[in-house]
Amino acid sequence: RRKPSLSGGERGSARRVGDEGLVISPLPPGAAPTRDRFIERNRQLAALSGATVIVEAGARSGTLNVASEAKTLGRPLGAVPGPITSAASAGCHQLLRDGYATAITGPGDVTELLDGPAAARSLRAPLAQYTLRRAASAPNGQRAAL
Repeated sequence: RRKPSLSGGERGSARRVGDEGLVISPLPPGAAPTRDRFIERNRQLAALSGATVIVEAGARSGTLNVASEAKTLGRPLGAVPGPITSAASAGCHQLLRDGYATAITGPGDVTELLDGPAAARSLRAPLAQYTLRRAASAPNGQRAAL
């Protein structure tokens, strides 16, 4: 089976990641985006983050899935309130109204979200819950890995 080749820009990105950072993906480069793949990406974002801050989300935004995953994993969740007339703020307002998220109005709020008791608890919590759920949802009996 032939490996997908990288374009010039992708090669530069791959080199930069190799020198400076890390990319985590359950998919090979070039894999087509699908709804299921976005949902899996959202699980990974929530599982790997000490806290999640939602900056903008419409009422039916996929971003709310990240918020749900963070809540399920016990991660602290913040939302940035926006204009009440903005459809792009409706999801954040819903999270705040329902008591799922802390209002984020500046950098200090993010620091507090990360350093607070809920953050300390969630960072100590193992990812076992995520790993077990992920393994159980793998298609066709495939093994799933974070």
